[in-house]
Amino acid sequence: MNQIYTLLVGIHIFAAILGAGPLLLSNVILKSAKDLSELKYAHQGVEKLNKAATIGWITLLPTGLLMGWINPSLFRMLWFDTSIALFVVFSLYSEVVIGSKMKTLHELIKSCESEEIPQQYKTLSSKLIPYDWFGKLLVVAIILLMVFKP
Repeated sequence: MNQIYTLLVGIHIFAAILGAGPLLLSNVILKSAKDLSELKYAHQGVEKLNKAATIGWITLLPTGLLMGWINPSLFRMLWFDTSIALFVVFSLYSEVVIGSKMKTLHELIKSCESEEIPQQYKTLSSKLIPYDWFGKLLVVAIILLMVFKP
């Protein structure tokens, strides 16, 4: 059983890296675009990264719960329960809030014809920043709980 637990921990860590990496880098990729064609290409890249991240996020919950099933004392630890709760909050928040706003941005640039990035995109993108930072804060909180287990 110990080997299965160790394997689950490894899968869990890999899934966390796969899930968190694209989330933390997507804005950097999108902000580096200088014109509309670069922005469209950046959105395509971020979309592909998000698919990989989704696999990571989907893997995290079952591996975490399986580790708790193997080691039930985890469910009596505040850091573990808080991490699961924050994970659920983040998952819903990223899908409902951030996902819908990103979809709006993506649809906006798909419909553009000129090579300049539209002002409306810049405005909507800047309004997304606080929502995105809150999502990143949730992820960092989960990571800190997992690493330091306070």
